[in-house]
Amino acid sequence: MLTTNLKGGLGNQMFQYATGRYISVKSGVELYLDTNWFFKKDILNSDTKRKFELDKFNIKGQISDPDQARKIKYPYGSLSKILSKFEKKFLDKYYLDYHPQLLKEIQEKLKKDPNTNIYLNGFFQSEKNFAEIRPLLLQEFQLKPEFITQKVKEFEKQIENNNSVSIHIRRGDYAQNPKTLKIHGLCPISYYRDAIDLIIKTVENPHFFIFTDDVAWAKENLKISDPHTFVSGNDLSGPQELWLMSKCQHNIIANSSFSWWGAWLNQNPTKHVIAPEKWTVKNNEHPNIIAEGWITL
Repeated sequence: MLTTNLKGGLGNQMFQYATGRYISVKSGVELYLDTNWFFKKDILNSDTKRKFELDKFNIKGQISDPDQARKIKYPYGSLSKILSKFEKKFLDKYYLDYHPQLLKEIQEKLKKDPNTNIYLNGFFQSEKNFAEIRPLLLQEFQLKPEFITQKVKEFEKQIENNNSVSIHIRRGDYAQNPKTLKIHGLCPISYYRDAIDLIIKTVENPHFFIFTDDVAWAKENLKISDPHTFVSGNDLSGPQELWLMSKCQHNIIANSSFSWWGAWLNQNPTKHVIAPEKWTVKNNEHPNIIAEGWITL
């Protein structure tokens, strides 16, 4: 049995699902999704509250029974929890990036015995973990019809009728939580100005569509003279905004898995995707985060 641990925001959930889905396809086994993380008291009371949101898309994995998922995650009870904390603290086994050997070993185990319990726990933030099944993921990460509301359709029409460029500005906990800021950092306004200048030089008559968790800050600081529209601030959900971002012809992303997926799901064959060269403060945890063909500034 293959179970993937889901945690974090929507972008992280998508990385975890995509990697698990790749293994399930290659191994011929069903994928189960552990959503226990979203109901933990210490998470619900933390500064950054997250919701399970993959169910807004056409995903295929089944939600695991909570007790069954815990038994697979911690087969030795309390001892498993201690070993897990030791690995994270001292061995740095977060599986943040691309792990070909790990994926290969898991596939071999499942092919040999499909009933083997495999618990996939990490972030896996690289397209190299799942690029081979891109056509499948493009289908499964389509928004379900019931979430394509009239408001979403109106924005979609604007996006389709213009040479659209999404801009994602991520602040939120990056700006408000000192611990989070110390790890992730913020894209400076100079990054966005340089990215916009590059788009203007390469894209004819661009119309910028702005996605952000801090609309007031973006309106005060972005200062775009070209045609632009704020998508955020209109009571849309995260999945709806990400889906609209993917409909844009070109993308300027933040150091955020949310806009990473908006750009990766963009199916324009001549798209320009601009990403920050520095993804985190240390900038050494994600050597494979930038997808092939993207431009870094």
